[in-house]
Amino acid sequence: MLAEGQCMYEGRVRALVPFLSSLGYDCPSYHNPADYVLEVASGEYGECVPKLVAAVKSGVCKKYSQKNYGLDISKDITNDIAKGNGSAANGGNSGVVANTTTVVLADEKSKLDEPSSAAELELNSSSILKPPKLETQESQQSDCSVNNMPTRNSGDHTGEDSCSYSSKGGQSTNATTNVTGSNGNGAGGGGNGGGGGNGNSGAGCTTSLLDSHESVIAMPNKSGFPTSGWAQFWILLKRSFVTIMRDRMLTHMRLASHIIVGAIIGMIYYDVGNEASKVMSNAGCIFFTTLFTMFTAMMPTILTFPTEMSVFVREHLNYWYSLKAFYFAKTMADLPFQIIFSSVYVIVVYYLTSQPMEPQRVTMFVVICVLTSLVAQSLGLLIGAGMNIEAGVFLGPVTTIPTILFSGFFVNFDTIPGYLQWVTYVSYVRYGFEGAMVSIYGMDRAKLQCDAMYCHFRSPKKFLEEMSMDKAEYWIDAVALIGIFIALRIIAYFVLRWKLHMIR
Repeated sequence: MLAEGQCMYEGRVRALVPFLSSLGYDCPSYHNPADYVLEVASGEYGECVPKLVAAVKSGVCKKYSQKNYGLDISKDITNDIAKGNGSAANGGNSGVVANTTTVVLADEKSKLDEPSSAAELELNSSSILKPPKLETQESQQSDCSVNNMPTRNSGDHTGEDSCSYSSKGGQSTNATTNVTGSNGNGAGGGGNGGGGGNGNSGAGCTTSLLDSHESVIAMPNKSGFPTSGWAQFWILLKRSFVTIMRDRMLTHMRLASHIIVGAIIGMIYYDVGNEASKVMSNAGCIFFTTLFTMFTAMMPTILTFPTEMSVFVREHLNYWYSLKAFYFAKTMADLPFQIIFSSVYVIVVYYLTSQPMEPQRVTMFVVICVLTSLVAQSLGLLIGAGMNIEAGVFLGPVTTIPTILFSGFFVNFDTIPGYLQWVTYVSYVRYGFEGAMVSIYGMDRAKLQCDAMYCHFRSPKKFLEEMSMDKAEYWIDAVALIGIFIALRIIAYFVLRWKLHMIR
């Protein structure tokens, strides 16, 4: 039986309830044992699984395993046979009739009746109990038999009962019981049993789903995953993509929010892109666009990724796929959606605010906003991989505040103290906002139109100087965002790997 990807019991079905009782989990009367086991495994009686797994690892369930359990049955049978022979001798000094009895370990539906007389000891050899199969990774089968073959000697009656355990792998375990009776006194001899062989049939009480000798703590090194890493990646990528498409609520909500908020921002800042007297308002519009693409990419990842961790941990510990395949598939699955949603919002805002409709500027503005959203998504992935939902929801916005303060919108770079200048170079919001400003007002843009009597920032270059962005390069900002994106993804991978190691 498995719980949370770990073995909580391995043995006979009849012995499951006694095994749980030995650990303090008594099945109530008139309660279905199957339902009770499911309740125990699901945690309705507290944290039971770690205790059961520890019992499996410590060997407590070995006495409930097929081999040991069968040997105990054989000893009981031979002792009963000895008692029966003794009572027959007391009854009338009758000789012991040679008989051959073969008892094979029964399955869960068979029942062994205790003999009460010598007549009942003659078991019908045709009613052989079929043994269950002990399957390992190599599909080995093991049989256990108890042979009772008494022989007649002059004066004394000596019989030898033997129980032999054999497997197709070559290992065997034998147990013998000698029964001696003498004429007249009806004395029954005692029995002794011995075990031979190493007892390694290839199936043990383990916590792995693959090999009998593996454990959750030490993954096997000798064997790889059932499929190649490339096949795992494609299967997981397809599954992640289908999952996103089936989550209509979140997917449609993300798309609708980008369109609706884009339309609202477009109406608020309508037709300010080419007006010299409204350049500060336009800068606010560009800054809000950067923040919106950032938060809409980061927060859903922080909220959704921790909920998928339990499924990933269970499937990975079951040795279905590797961490790399899962991580890269998860990383690539949401990229198209994030790019599309961010592009839709940016295009709606760009058009309604009357920004310069030059193909090069439009492309640059969309690309820099998409890169900003991907970096924010990577940060959300890092937080979601290392934190739970409660801590992630708090830590996400808190870590974003410093990056916003050092973005260059609230405080110009020239006015920031020298000992804090370095913070601006690690603020990805700074690169996103600066790149967006350069794509709108940079590259020798023509003078803006002015409907007022005087427009101080009619020259776009002069406005960039006021914002301390006159020396900024668009491609440097884009490369910086790409570098931060790659760095955060790599760090998130190692954080996820460390967390998985801690779970093991």
